[in-house]
Amino acid sequence: MKSTWVRSAARALLVAAPLFAALALPGARAAEPLKVIVPWGAGGSSDTFARTLALSMRETLGREIVIINKPGAAGTLGTTLVAQAEPDGNTIGFSALAPFTMQPHLRKLAYDADSFAYVCEPAASPMVLAVRDESPFKSVADAVTFAAANPGKLKYGSPGPGSLPHLAMVELGLKAGVKWTHLPAKGGDMGNVRNLLGGHIDMVPIQILPLASNPIRALAVFSDARLDDLKDVPTMKELGYDVSHVIWNAMVAPKGTPEAKLAEFEAACQTAAATPAYKALLKKVRVPDTFKGRAALTAYAKAESDKFKVLFEQAGMKKKD
Repeated sequence: MKSTWVRSAARALLVAAPLFAALALPGARAAEPLKVIVPWGAGGSSDTFARTLALSMRETLGREIVIINKPGAAGTLGTTLVAQAEPDGNTIGFSALAPFTMQPHLRKLAYDADSFAYVCEPAASPMVLAVRDESPFKSVADAVTFAAANPGKLKYGSPGPGSLPHLAMVELGLKAGVKWTHLPAKGGDMGNVRNLLGGHIDMVPIQILPLASNPIRALAVFSDARLDDLKDVPTMKELGYDVSHVIWNAMVAPKGTPEAKLAEFEAACQTAAATPAYKALLKKVRVPDTFKGRAALTAYAKAESDKFKVLFEQAGMKKKD
């Protein structure tokens, strides 16, 4: 998932790419390289997470690791390659949630959410509902009250139809019983921040990093619990709206990959997620230090896919043939 807020962290990794695009372990036994397919371009958030994890995983697994960027078709091009790869323990994928649990409900694909063995979730970036500093809305209740009295007048942004911020606002509107207008923008979070500051939209669900460097503030977080970085900002659930969404990233393998290999990948991922280098990356991009292993992630991905199927139907978005 391409995002401007990780470019500085990614730059150092990309400069060093010749050194670890193929991460050969000196003196290691001859083995087929582990291919990690990232279905987004180099320098995006998923790519940066994957490359940082790979620096440790090569040591733990004792084998060469090759990062392969295969962007296209909203992340489904590279994800299809993972799903269709031989389940021999030589290919895995790493991506944010959309290609796994959202896109299969929007378009006809050669895979669905059940086509993978879920390995680990080492990053889950929270979202907040943000407004301009000078916005008259001091709370979610203010925005809901205005929207109830002025149906469709309040405008919100997102990266595009079917994106997680879009679905979060669809669900919030349904739970609050109000209608607001969707005005998507190019450029991810920062494109929407520019629209917010320019007065083109009234609010937008974004990740928390832009809060520190822009005259905007958070009305609520979409996480299940309050964030350490924003302890005074309530959750949507606290406010009476059962709406919870995070932008999670996962490592997956083709379904049918041997159990022993999956256990190795899970252990290596957990070890990598605990390294100082990875923790420093999380801190830099203001992503909480959380982790899900195989069992928890498999159940979570199934629940997320089921949730999104319903939300797409409620948003009036039908699957394209």
